Amino acid sequence: MLLLFILSSLYFLVYFHRTSTAVLADILMLEFGVTAIALGILSSAYFYPYATLQIPIGVMSDTIGARKVITVFSLVTSLGCAIFALSPNYELATLGRLLIGIGASGVYIPALKILSRVYVKKFATVMGILFAVGNLGALFSSYPFALTVSFFGWRETFYVIALFNLIIIIIFIYLYLFNEKNKEKFESEKLQLKDLSLLMKSRNIWLLGFSAFLRYGATMSYQGLWGGPYMIDVYEVSRSFAGFVLLFVGLGSLVGAPILGFISDKIGSRKKILIVGGIGFAISWLPFAFKTYSMSFLELVFFSFSMGFFGGAGPAAYALTKESFPLRMTGLASSFLNVFPFLGAAVFQVLLSYIIDVGYGYQEIFLFCLYTSIVSIFSNLILKEKR
Repeated sequence: MLLLFILSSLYFLVYFHRTSTAVLADILMLEFGVTAIALGILSSAYFYPYATLQIPIGVMSDTIGARKVITVFSLVTSLGCAIFALSPNYELATLGRLLIGIGASGVYIPALKILSRVYVKKFATVMGILFAVGNLGALFSSYPFALTVSFFGWRETFYVIALFNLIIIIIFIYLYLFNEKNKEKFESEKLQLKDLSLLMKSRNIWLLGFSAFLRYGATMSYQGLWGGPYMIDVYEVSRSFAGFVLLFVGLGSLVGAPILGFISDKIGSRKKILIVGGIGFAISWLPFAFKTYSMSFLELVFFSFSMGFFGGAGPAAYALTKESFPLRMTGLASSFLNVFPFLGAAVFQVLLSYIIDVGYGYQEIFLFCLYTSIVSIFSNLILKEKR
């Protein structure tokens, strides 16, 4: 369990860094004397290397070894945190944020590779725990992080985060990286040239990727972009109140991911969990699509939570991916799958923004999310489960 704690702690920081700049926005603009556009560039410096490096990280995890990858990239994260905290100007702060993005990109896939070797019979369960702790990091980056910054300052807070990340990875190095006696426990045979062709020809990986593209794209369009304006415009609530409601999407994932992962391991099926999760996810969109302008506070909270809960079926998708290929290519296959959710988030946010711009309203974009959620169910129905 110590190994799971270490990997989960590193993944907690991955999620934290992903959303931490939202709390610091006005502080950074004032301190560095920059515009909103410049701040957007600083914040996005995390995402570009993260998305670009996913497949290379998968290949490296399958070739040079997951333990080495997670060690090197986590050290880069600590370096990025330190540079960000020390930065006297905007340019150096952006460099720090870029390094944090590079470092964070090398945590999830090698962690998945390691867990697939160590927790063979409980893989979906531990993946659910990993997802949940990641979402906990996102939750910490909101109100708790704001309180911490107000008490201690943002630079001091990032010093501590850099130190915490460094301590965790030093413990990992000491216990696991140089523990050659247990090498076989962590590393499988190396990736082969034919494996890329095997991946591209797999029906499962494309179906899982398409489903993740639709599901995560819809979720992030609500949680990360249009959910707040929707509640502010339609129900005339404060920004903080809208943020409070959206918090329940993250709480839903925090609860749903480990529960659905555990059930998947218990019943011995990934496909069934993905189908049930897909149905529950689609049902969560029904009130947004058909009661767009007349939902109660409790309905907004409940169905936001439900959206996150059933969206937490994601670990079952990665478990099925692992079981659809030889163990030597777990990193490559998982990293390939991991590109689709981020791509979905980017495409959906642009597409739904266009729908708003051409004169349609919130009901139309929520109907669109409902329809795509239904399509994702059919994508899961035709999966082939291979144990």
